[in-house]
Amino acid sequence: MIDVLIQIAALLHLVTVTPVVASDVIPNPPRVSQKQTEITYALPEESRRTWPPERISERNPEVNVRAAIVIDNGSQEVLYGHNIDKQMPIASITKLMTFMVFLDAKPDWSEDITMLSEDRQFGGNVQASTGMHLSKSDTFRLALMASGNDVTAALVRSTGISINEYIDLMNTKANDLGLENTKFVDATGLRSGNISTVHDIAKILAVIEKSYPEISEVAALRSHQFTTRDGEMRSARTTNRLLDFPISEGGAKFVFGKTGFTSEAGGCLGVQAKGHLGQKINIVVLGSPTRAGRFLTAKNLADWALTSFAWLPN
Repeated sequence: MIDVLIQIAALLHLVTVTPVVASDVIPNPPRVSQKQTEITYALPEESRRTWPPERISERNPEVNVRAAIVIDNGSQEVLYGHNIDKQMPIASITKLMTFMVFLDAKPDWSEDITMLSEDRQFGGNVQASTGMHLSKSDTFRLALMASGNDVTAALVRSTGISINEYIDLMNTKANDLGLENTKFVDATGLRSGNISTVHDIAKILAVIEKSYPEISEVAALRSHQFTTRDGEMRSARTTNRLLDFPISEGGAKFVFGKTGFTSEAGGCLGVQAKGHLGQKINIVVLGSPTRAGRFLTAKNLADWALTSFAWLPN
C-alpha cells in the first residue's frame, strides 16, 4: 500500500499545473433551484439591475383597457405592451409631472398655504374650503395621495410661477426626459388636452423612483391625518386602492402609484409593484371603462409578470 502511494505521489509531482487566466474564469456561476420561477444567480449587484428576466410561460395576461404596459424597472425591458405609444388623455396622472416641477422649484416647506377662491377646482378626494390655512407639506400630501385638485392649484400658485409658465416648465421637463408623446395643457389633469402614452408614463415612474423620493413616499401613503393651521382636524384617504390590496398571487406588493379618471380618459393608473425577490415592475393602464377596472387590470398584470418570468434577486 505504501509503495502505491509513493508511485502516485511521484506521478503528481510530474504534473505541470497550467495557470488559469482571468478570461477563462466564469465568476459567480449561476445557482439554479428546482423551481424555474425561483432561479437565483450569484451575480454582481450591477448586473442584477440590468439583466431582463426570461419568459418561462406562454400565458398572456387578461386586460380590458385601451392601453397597457409592464416594464421591468431594472432593465427597462418591456414585458407586456398594448398600444404602448398611442396618445390618449391621462387625467390626474398629469399631477406626477406637476409635482416634479414643483419640487424642482425648491419649495420652502416652512411656509403655509391659504386656500383662495381662485384655487377652486372640481374632482379629487379633498375639497379644501376657501380661507383654510394648511402647511405646505400637508397640502402636498393631499394633492398627491388624495389627488385633490384645489390643493394642487394652490401648490402651483405657491411657487410664484404663472400658470402659463408652469405648464411650459412641465412640457420642457417632458422633453428633457425624452417623453416624445406627452403634452400638458393644465396642472391638474382635468382637461383632455393632457395627453401621453403608457410607455411615457412608465418612464416617469422610473424617474420618480430614482430621483423624486418625496413623490414616491407620499404616493405610498394609504391615509393622512392632519390639523389645519386653524386647529381643525381632518383626514384623507388615497385614491390608489391597490395599496389596500393584499399581496397578490405572484407575490407583489404595490409600492406607490397615481390614479386618474375623467369621462374622456376613463380609468387611468400608473403604479410600481415589488416582488418577493425585490424586483420592481412599473405598470400603467389607460382607458379603463370603469374606475375599478384599472385596479383589477393592474393587479392581473402584476400577477402575470411575476409568475411568467424567471426573475433575478434584486
